[in-house]
Amino acid sequence: MDISNSFTITPYNIFENGDLVIFKQNSSNWWAQIKTPPELGFKNNRVRFSTGCKIGTLESFIEAVNFAKKRKNKNDVLLEEGLPISDLKPTVKQVALKVIDEFKKEKLHDKTKKGYLRIIENQIIPVLGNCYIKNLGLNELIDFFNQRDTGNSDTQTTMTKTALDRIYIYALKKKMIIQADRPLWKDIKIETTKSKKRLTFRKVDVDSVDKNIDLFIGKSTNKKVKANRNLFKFYIKFIENTGTRPGDETTGIKWKHIFQSEYKGEARTTIFLEKGKMGEQNKTREIHIDRETYKLLTQLYFKKFKSEKEIKFLFKHTTEIPSKDFMQLKQDHGNEYIFARSCGKIPDYCDIWTQFRKFLKDNLTEDKFTLYSFRHYFITKKLHQEIDVYKLAKYVGNSPTMIRDYYDASFSALASEFVMENLGQENLNIFD
Repeated sequence: MDISNSFTITPYNIFENGDLVIFKQNSSNWWAQIKTPPELGFKNNRVRFSTGCKIGTLESFIEAVNFAKKRKNKNDVLLEEGLPISDLKPTVKQVALKVIDEFKKEKLHDKTKKGYLRIIENQIIPVLGNCYIKNLGLNELIDFFNQRDTGNSDTQTTMTKTALDRIYIYALKKKMIIQADRPLWKDIKIETTKSKKRLTFRKVDVDSVDKNIDLFIGKSTNKKVKANRNLFKFYIKFIENTGTRPGDETTGIKWKHIFQSEYKGEARTTIFLEKGKMGEQNKTREIHIDRETYKLLTQLYFKKFKSEKEIKFLFKHTTEIPSKDFMQLKQDHGNEYIFARSCGKIPDYCDIWTQFRKFLKDNLTEDKFTLYSFRHYFITKKLHQEIDVYKLAKYVGNSPTMIRDYYDASFSALASEFVMENLGQENLNIFD
């Protein structure tokens, strides 16, 4: 680079339209700053380094400029050839932040997305963040998994591996590393910890919920809060009666998903489930519901919709609501979610459950119950009713192995509270 004797050296000297800067740092040497591609994740898309050239003479300054220019040209050539830039060493944190941006834009189930973000932000970045992505090898990964205090269940391990692999894939695509730098996960042996038993209600807990839910609703003075809590009452009873998963699997049900089917010449009500955990895997399923759950849904429908048409329908059917007639009536609201408010918004049922749990105070046998406890209660109850485990697994969208492995302890806990009973004609055998 040609610099004449008339060139005025300042503490901050700009070249090549700002792509190269030679400046004074808290050092006796000149420092350089060069522009980097934004995908590398360097702060302000710049990287700084010492030129090793002493501050003082014009010759030394020119030497610093040429040193920095040579490195910049080398990086430009490597970029053009699609090769990693050896002089630039992005850290795991830099790459992880880019992967976080990708996850946020992806169409994933909210719970799954939050799970990946939590792993990257709370586990990977704090432990591995300062490590150069190029230096993140097998030993670092094995140490990472061994020192985690969050446990290594199969699910946690799989999600963590996926999150880490996404970081490697991003680095590969942006030419930060080569394929050989990406680990083979089969070489990383991780001892998984067995998940805890499912935390399920006892019958006394369900009785306490039933006894206090109306009091909980009545305590709300805000119209919106009361509407949410009224929906919550139906929501938790539905999960208790069907074992569907809280969240998208249940809130994703629309009125059009409820239809009439026939089994061995007998009419029954069936619900089509298309969202949630299985929906993410492009799997759907249908569940049959008993008369109690059908009655619950009709009560919810007429609580939400009170037009002249609904009033006339109720006036005509004062004792029982025929399934066939109801299926026709609800078509007007077919595309509406059954557990959404009239405005179409679905309440935050997890938050309402937290409020309700505080309202119950010491009336539950465990203080860590979640909305999933209603699902676990359904599964455990059906095991006590001696429902075939294969039919039960298909009904709730689990594997028979999962049912056996995770519900043995819950089964024992409830054994003294249930008397073995078979589902008779009165309730319909919803598993056939």
